Amino acid sequence: MRPSFEYVIKYDKPKIIAEIGVASGDNALDMIMNYPIDYMLLVDNYLPYTDIANNNIVSLEQQNDNLFIMLKKFLPRQYMNKIVFSYISSKEVVKYIPDNFFDYIYIDGSHEYNDAKQDMELWFPKVKNNGYISGHDFNGYYESVTIAVNEFISKNSENGTFINVNNDNDDVRYRSHDWLFKKCIKY
Repeated sequence: MRPSFEYVIKYDKPKIIAEIGVASGDNALDMIMNYPIDYMLLVDNYLPYTDIANNNIVSLEQQNDNLFIMLKKFLPRQYMNKIVFSYISSKEVVKYIPDNFFDYIYIDGSHEYNDAKQDMELWFPKVKNNGYISGHDFNGYYESVTIAVNEFISKNSENGTFINVNNDNDDVRYRSHDWLFKKCIKY
């Protein structure tokens, strides 16, 4: 499991979660197979995009392969009644989600600065008080994500706490690149 989710399940009991940016579904499958989740929303529009770290285009064919791989992993499983798949953009599906709904949201969608920033801003209100918003590719290959996360943390410092879940391994291949923010709004 990703370090941010390991931290969360060590200290809390999230039952309603979402993942924004599912790709082939490895992270989502890992979470639902290893932790008793009541409801999981998986959001990915599976459209072509440019991978800014590797400067290559992920084609529609590659995205269709990702979708097929993901569905193949989930369809024969006993927990399909706990999962909702959304194939529209995260900025569209978020309009249908009530505020303060999720215990945990994991963002690993577009790594473009504006998209990453928008995902954090749009999905943060959907996290319950004392819930968590998290993501991937922080302090790693995606400077755009790191900048967006740092701005998000700075902007919301009065509404929560950043939790460092990263290790300091000298070899970047074995470093965690997760970020985690606990929402703690005082009413």
